Amino acid sequence: LRPEFRGQLVQLRRKVFRDAEPKAVNGQKVTGKGLVRLMDEFVEAFNAGRVPSVTTAWASVSASECQRALDEATVFAEASKASLLAQLPMPAPEMTKALVKLKVDALAKFRSIALGDESAVKQYREDLSERVDSFAGPVVGENSRRTKEVCEELAADLWRPLKRKLEMQEYQDEAGFEADIKEFEGHYKERARGDDTTVNAVLTQFL
Repeated sequence: LRPEFRGQLVQLRRKVFRDAEPKAVNGQKVTGKGLVRLMDEFVEAFNAGRVPSVTTAWASVSASECQRALDEATVFAEASKASLLAQLPMPAPEMTKALVKLKVDALAKFRSIALGDESAVKQYREDLSERVDSFAGPVVGENSRRTKEVCEELAADLWRPLKRKLEMQEYQDEAGFEADIKEFEGHYKERARGDDTTVNAVLTQFL
C-alpha cells in the first residue's frame, strides 16, 4: 500500500476511536456480542416477514444476556464454593469473610455480562443473590462437621499418652495428672482449627 493511503487509514482509525459513540439502546451501551444478537433478532424478524422493533429486539437480547450472566455467574459461584469447602475447617469469622467475598465476586461476574436497564437486570441479579445466599447454611454445617472430625482426631492423639499413664497407674499424685491435663489443653488449643464452638465442645468432651 502507498504510504499516503496507509497514513489516511491511520487517521480514519483514530477518528473512529475518538469520535464514534458506542451503540446504545434506551441509554444502555451495547457490547459487540449484544450488537450481534440484536442483528440476529432483526434478521429473524425480516425472515419471518415482520417489521423489526428495536425495543422488542433489545428486550429479547437483554433477557438472553441476563440469563447467560446468571448461568455463568452461578457456575463461577459454585466453583468458588468448592474451593472454599476444600479449605475447611476454618474459624467462623474467616469463613464468613470468604462467603461475603464469594458473593461480591459472583455479582461482579454477573454485572460484567448482563445487558439492559435496572428493571431488566434486577430479577436476574436477585436470583443470583438468593442462590449464593443459599450456600451459607451447607458451608457452615460442613465447617462444623470437619472441625469436629479434625479436632476429635487431634484430641484423641494428644489424649493417648495420658490414657496410657492412667491405665498403667503411673500417676503418683493428682498434681502430676493435672499438669498433664494442662499440657494437653495447651497443645490442643494451639493446634485445633475450625469454628470456636465446635473446637471447645470437643475439648470439653475429652476433659
